[in-house]
Amino acid sequence: MRWLLKYSRSSEGVILLTMVVLCTIVTFINPVFLSAPNLLDLVRDSITTGLFALGVYLALLSGGLDVSFTAVGALSMYATVKLFVQIDPHASLFSIFLVAAVIGAILGAFNATLIAFFRDCRDRRCRSRALYNARPLHLRDRWKRSSQ
Repeated sequence: MRWLLKYSRSSEGVILLTMVVLCTIVTFINPVFLSAPNLLDLVRDSITTGLFALGVYLALLSGGLDVSFTAVGALSMYATVKLFVQIDPHASLFSIFLVAAVIGAILGAFNATLIAFFRDCRDRRCRSRALYNARPLHLRDRWKRSSQ
């Protein structure tokens, strides 16, 4: 019983208690909320977010804080869906996963190249030059004037 009191005082316990209270209120307002079809819809809608959360969790476990994973994953997913909707909406699941993996690998390699370039760029002049080259063309003159 002591662990329950300790858990309820932690931030996770407060979040769990808040979710239970909100679900109870919503269920009293709309009794369909806790029905099986609605719970299945909630699970189905949260699959993508859950997969991204698992990917970030694996990246954190491997020893690095890589927040670019979600951007690469979202772009790969979006590009694959757009590609197959326009080319072949009835393609096999294997080919969809294969194309998504290839797009993700290409984007991941590009991301890793950028990270390696900026990590090796240790002195101030190199870093400043790389940031200057990354600026849009219409801002480069402003960048030069402000750095002098």
